[in-house]
Amino acid sequence: MHFASPVHGSQSGDQTSSRRRLSERRAKMVERVLICVDTRLVIGQYFFDDADGLVTVRTEHGSKTNQIGKYSPKLLAELMLRELAEEGKA
Repeated sequence: MHFASPVHGSQSGDQTSSRRRLSERRAKMVERVLICVDTRLVIGQYFFDDADGLVTVRTEHGSKTNQIGKYSPKLLAELMLRELAEEGKA
């Protein structure tokens, strides 16, 4: 039985470096978000993908995603984290 070995380096250098830059850019967009709700510290993470304009906030118990609008990604993340806290998901 003959198995073909994987072909390495089949992608052009431009595609490989472009994917690496995209991966690095997205990794840098994950940030921690902190708010205080009734003297309780609430912590989550948010991710902003500028390609589609979506902000996603995640906590241990839930997540929310919203389209960026008139707010900065960080402020929108704080507002969504507050909503998650009010829903008992943070």
